[in-house]
Amino acid sequence: MRRLVLIRHAKAKDTSPTGDRGRVLSGRGRAQAQALRDWTEPTGPLSAIRAVVLVSYSSRTIETFELGLEGTPVCREAVLDARLYNGVRHVGTDELLESLAEVDPGSGDLVFVGHNPTMTVALFDLMEDPGAARHALAGGFPKCGVAILSFSEGPPRKGGCALEFFSAPDA
Repeated sequence: MRRLVLIRHAKAKDTSPTGDRGRVLSGRGRAQAQALRDWTEPTGPLSAIRAVVLVSYSSRTIETFELGLEGTPVCREAVLDARLYNGVRHVGTDELLESLAEVDPGSGDLVFVGHNPTMTVALFDLMEDPGAARHALAGGFPKCGVAILSFSEGPPRKGGCALEFFSAPDA
């Protein structure tokens, strides 16, 4: 079994002089991302993940990655992808799967650090059980939320993943 981990960026400041893409994490967001790093420790929910990490190209996603995952055993390699930034256009599940396919080594795990609504739509589209997806997403996809999906060999596909874990770190 392989895993795909979806991580929504931590809480960002509302504005930036450089526009939406330049929004950095707030104090709370920095604390969330640091708590995410704790989840990579041996007893944490991300402890067994060894992945190529795909990061949307925005300040808040990069900062979430740097504070939460960079330099941990979870991250074997990191790739920034400007096409996955939601500020210009809606990024759907098909676009996410295309970008993942480009960086997927064919084995091991994958992680995507990105934005809503992409996270919510992708989680719903990827899960094999729509009822479980609706239940998991009843409260939305929280800031710095983590969804761990398992799938069989090959690339992740719509309707082909099972939800193993869904929560957000306390901060």
